[in-house]
This record gives sequence, structure tokens and C-alpha cells, in this order.
Amino acid sequence: MLFANIPLYKLENIKFREFLQEYTGKEIPKEATLRKGYVEDCYKNTLEKIRNHVSNNKIWVSIDETTNIEERFVVNVIIGVLLTDGPGEIFLINTEELEKANHQTIFKLFDKSINLLWPQGVQHDSVLLFLSDAALYMVKSGKSIQAPYSKMVHVTCIVHGFHRVAEEHHLELVYLKMKLLTSQCHHN
Repeated sequence: MLFANIPLYKLENIKFREFLQEYTGKEIPKEATLRKGYVEDCYKNTLEKIRNHVSNNKIWVSIDETTNIEERFVVNVIIGVLLTDGPGEIFLINTEELEKANHQTIFKLFDKSINLLWPQGVQHDSVLLFLSDAALYMVKSGKSIQAPYSKMVHVTCIVHGFHRVAEEHHLELVYLKMKLLTSQCHHN
């Protein structure tokens, strides 16, 4: 069910449970049983597969934050293998809900996520690229992250850069309009 993106709580639906039992011919465990005895193993196995795939390769890391319907900051950390002969595989390594999104929380999440990948010792020189949006706190966190990951380059999304330039020019335009308006008021 997890691999098909079907939430485990769906097992509490009697009709769904009966359907599964009829077509599998097996007794279907309760959601709590699966969570206690199965989900953790799936997580560990998946993480081990990612570690084996990444192995000694160079990687890129992307962090993107969004606000969910309840106004919570949900942050995804994606990594990808950098290969010389074509695109490498991409993996979602971590998803967390943050109380607030700022350069410190992003730095901590980056570090925590890389430690998930390399729990026996982070391969700092294997992280070559950090991709993020161009929010000011992401730019600041990119600079902080570059200290321990000295070979890493931080690249921000150009669309966000255009948006920031447009915002600055919009503010300049508003300032000029206000200045013009106040100067006209003084002449009247």
C-alpha cells in the first residue's frame, strides 16, 4: 500500500478491508499493527537502497518549502546523483514540518538530511550543488551551508530572481509616485 501511495488509515474502511481479504485470501492486519511492525522496516530498507545507489557518487541537493492548508511550513529535501554520462537518479530523502522557515532551520534540515544519507560520516566533498528558490533566507542558508560543504555551489531558481528584481523595481516605482504626489501637494 505504501508503494502505491495508499495511506494506511484506509485499512480501517470495512469495505476496503473486505475487498482486500476477498481478493488476497489473507487476513489483513490493522493499521496500528502495520505501523509498528512494517513501516519502520520499509523506511529503513528504502533508505538503505538510496545509500547503496548514491554510494561514492557526487550529489546535488534541492530544498523547497511550501505552506500547507493549515499554514504549516512543509519542506522537502531531494537529492540526485551527478553522473558524467547522463542524468542520475533522484530521491526524496527527507520531508519535515518546520515551525518556521529561516536560514537556520533550513541549514539544520540540510545537515540532518545529509546525515540520514551518510550516518557513518558525512562525505562533505561529495555534495557539489545546492538548488533552492531565491528567497532571501534560502540565499543566506546557502552561504552558511557552503562553510562545511566547501566544494558545493549554491544555485537559485532564476524565476524567483526575476520576481525579486520586479519587486524592487515596483517599490522604486511606488516611491517615485509617492514623491511626485507629495511634491504636487506642496505646490497646491
